[in-house]
Amino acid sequence: MPQQKNFITLSRSALYELVWTRPVTELAKEFGISDVALTKRCRALKIPVPPRGHWAKVAAGQTPKRPRLLGFHDPRAKKQARGAAAQRERSHLPGGRPASPSLPSYASISAGEEPVISFAPAPEPKPAKPPLSNAEATLRARIDALDVAPVDTLLHAHPAVLRTAVRLKHLKSSDITWPRGTRSGPILTVNNVSDSQIDRALRVLDTALRACDAMNWRFEAPPPREPPTYRGRGTWGPTPAAPPVIGHLLVDGEPLQLRIDERRRQFDHVPTATEIADRKAGRHVWAPRFDFEPSGELRLHLFDADSSLARKTWKDTKSHPLETQASKILHGLLDRALELKRDREEQHLRDLARREHERLQALQRARRATNAKMIHELERQAGAWDRAQRLRRYLRAAKRVAGADGFLVKADERTVDFLAWAEQYVNQLDPLHPAPRDPDCAHERSFQYGADDRRATEEQLRLSGHAWESALKLLASSSTNDGAQDDD
Repeated sequence: MPQQKNFITLSRSALYELVWTRPVTELAKEFGISDVALTKRCRALKIPVPPRGHWAKVAAGQTPKRPRLLGFHDPRAKKQARGAAAQRERSHLPGGRPASPSLPSYASISAGEEPVISFAPAPEPKPAKPPLSNAEATLRARIDALDVAPVDTLLHAHPAVLRTAVRLKHLKSSDITWPRGTRSGPILTVNNVSDSQIDRALRVLDTALRACDAMNWRFEAPPPREPPTYRGRGTWGPTPAAPPVIGHLLVDGEPLQLRIDERRRQFDHVPTATEIADRKAGRHVWAPRFDFEPSGELRLHLFDADSSLARKTWKDTKSHPLETQASKILHGLLDRALELKRDREEQHLRDLARREHERLQALQRARRATNAKMIHELERQAGAWDRAQRLRRYLRAAKRVAGADGFLVKADERTVDFLAWAEQYVNQLDPLHPAPRDPDCAHERSFQYGADDRRATEEQLRLSGHAWESALKLLASSSTNDGAQDDD
């Protein structure tokens, strides 16, 4: 047998060991079959099973004798081989290998190997339905206790059904005794119902609405919408009549709509006499592919408010027409209303989790921004300290070379000891030195495009010794330094 996904496959000897190690009733539960079915499969493969009372003897401390597993010889193989040989003799065909023995569908065998048996895994238990809340249990008990009898005449139907009948021209408004304030209001949707079934369809709607009234589920008009505004467009001709208002049921506070229609039978189009005459005359005839006829079977559909997707459908059956399914319809309405509440609650929880996730992300971004500022400050301090340390090493070497006289240069028409000025600059540059920052040493910022990049490049070039041609020589002659200074 071809292996299937998640199937338990055992060899004949392995199954023999399991059967004599654990009771058949326990193994059968794991294999997803009954103990009787497991015993039958063992006998089909010539596997001995423990007799009755075997495990009681084992529990009492005894060691019953276990029969050994004999070789497997399928008697059907010999019969099939004899039939194949006889057929070869009758047909005078050259001999060949007989076909493989016929085994049950749950077993397979290969040449030179022992049979293999497969078991479907035990089905996972369905999750238990959560217990009903007190409010839901009360509502369902009220639904089961309802007994809504159909009306004897449609003139005593629910006002919404009467308004729908008048809209469909099935009843005249003058023939109806309207209760006060019920002549106008929302109606229900009746689609594709033949004239012979329209009265029955209205009775079905009346039974459902009166049962909903008994549950205090009101039928009302949806909230009004703001009319669209069309600027710069005029209205030609008479103002069109307002479309009818389709009402909905407030089932436990959730708006739901009911729509009824009649199932139509589809069959191949039968050409009419006019179509046949037109074809004979050579005129073009467009004919539909299918024809439809009413079947007399009504269907009641459940929709969410402002939705075109049917959530549930109740149909006529031979034993239970729609008029007798009021309790089933009410349970379906309650199921959908509770499902909408659960969906809204789950969506609310998802929104809360999303907002909490966004809040945590915002806090993380703020922490990252703060840490980035601190990292930048640390890097600036480390960079300034590294630059100061580098310059200090040079100053110590320069002082050893220049000696006590120092290195005098002209700056702003005055003579300055360059090494003393350089030490002051390095002290205010070093973040670990107490000397205050000198604003005269700060870089003059430029708002030209790429000015900061050019400044960084020039600083790196100077510190890397790239501009060595224009650097002053501490031991050079004064004329050389003056020339170098003029070049700067």
